Amino acid sequence: MRVTYSHSLDQREPLTKIVSPEIIEEFIERLKFIDFLNWKRKYVDPDVLDGTQWEIEIIREGRNLKKYGDNSYPNEWEEFCKAIEKVSGKSFR
Repeated sequence: MRVTYSHSLDQREPLTKIVSPEIIEEFIERLKFIDFLNWKRKYVDPDVLDGTQWEIEIIREGRNLKKYGDNSYPNEWEEFCKAIEKVSGKSFR
């Protein structure tokens, strides 16, 4: 399985990494733990005009999962960041 990670402030090409089925299984378990499927589709703070936007897209058989935000995050964001760091091997904040 393949993981691709990019950051808009990073001038390098996106990181693409082949990961083992065991790592993917652990990642899926973390997503279940943080209840990723029940996150809202979008998180937006309308009172902030500039700031941070984020987007997550998980491509899989069946339907893809896409979540995004504009200066707002789900409560489980920190746990999600830790899960991404473990899979990608890169800092994710």
